[in-house]
Amino acid sequence: MNMYFPFLFKDFIQYIEKVRFIEKWALLLMFKYSYLHVFNHFSLHLIDSMKNQFISSNILQHSEDR
Repeated sequence: MNMYFPFLFKDFIQYIEKVRFIEKWALLLMFKYSYLHVFNHFSLHLIDSMKNQFISSNILQHSEDR
């Protein structure tokens, strides 16, 4: 029993290191994709508002021309 313990402990530590490595990358990817999602959301809103502004300015310009 005593001879097994160090090996088990070493394997356990290696296992924890692997799990931490995977956790770190999972968190990084999660952060990256949530950031991209937020960025896409805001850029779509920005494009929409610019388009609406352009359309309304065109309508104003046409009404002034008449």
